[in-house]
Amino acid sequence: MKGRILNPVAMLLVMVMTVGSGCMAQKDEAMPSSMPMEAPSQSTTEGFAGGEFAKKAEEAEADDAEENMAAGRRMVIREAHIELRVDHPAAIIAQTTALAEGVGGFVVNSQANGVGQDVTRVDVTLRVPEKRFESSLGKLRTLLTLLSGQISGQDGTEEVTDLSARLRAKRKLEERFLGLLAQAATVEDTLKIEHELSRVRVDLERMEGRKRYLKDRVSMSTIHVSAVAPYRPSEPDRESTSSILGRALSDAGSIIVEVCAGMIRVSAALLPVGIFFGCFGFGIYVLVRLVRRRRR
Repeated sequence: MKGRILNPVAMLLVMVMTVGSGCMAQKDEAMPSSMPMEAPSQSTTEGFAGGEFAKKAEEAEADDAEENMAAGRRMVIREAHIELRVDHPAAIIAQTTALAEGVGGFVVNSQANGVGQDVTRVDVTLRVPEKRFESSLGKLRTLLTLLSGQISGQDGTEEVTDLSARLRAKRKLEERFLGLLAQAATVEDTLKIEHELSRVRVDLERMEGRKRYLKDRVSMSTIHVSAVAPYRPSEPDRESTSSILGRALSDAGSIIVEVCAGMIRVSAALLPVGIFFGCFGFGIYVLVRLVRRRRR
């Protein structure tokens, strides 16, 4: 009796399992091939964005510290142009290099002009710390003879402050795109968000590069040094005997040519006068002879 009851129950369980397997297979076949992309897990998203957010937060704090420093001190880009007179301009390169390295600076470029070993002008560009700018100029003025000098300054405080504000706005926009990227459900949405995110990051890199450039120009001032040699008149070369004789013969020939040319000019000028007086005299001569013949 008990075996007869268990057999129908077992058969019923087998039938239920078979029907369930068929329904699951039909459901899998009905699903489209372009199934939406599964959103990343909560822990993965937090791990991806957490490092980015922490880095941006540190950069924002650094910007705030820079702004607070700029509020108490103007960020001025200082630059000087000086021209010096030296007996040996070639030596100025070593002197300016030692001066720049002595205050923690460096030489950007140097250029020498002249003929052969005779250097007549040297141009050197130095970068020195902003705090040692005035003292470096003072050393250059005392070591050599100053011919001219010019100091200029460009205030970059406003631009740096504006860049810091724009950077904060761009970083907040980047955080929003990172949050949207973590919540993207389809491939299309992911590609669109990544495109906008890359554009924002390009803007961030450009503004950060400009800000670094300004900070470098402020922290390291520029000095352009031009060194020129005193004017030395060149000594005339001594002529040889042959060159003197050749020049004398050349001068004599030139004089003869000039005399002949003068005579030709005088003859050309007197020719019309001679013709006139000749015709006039001939007419008088003919008239006199006619008068004499009549008297006879």
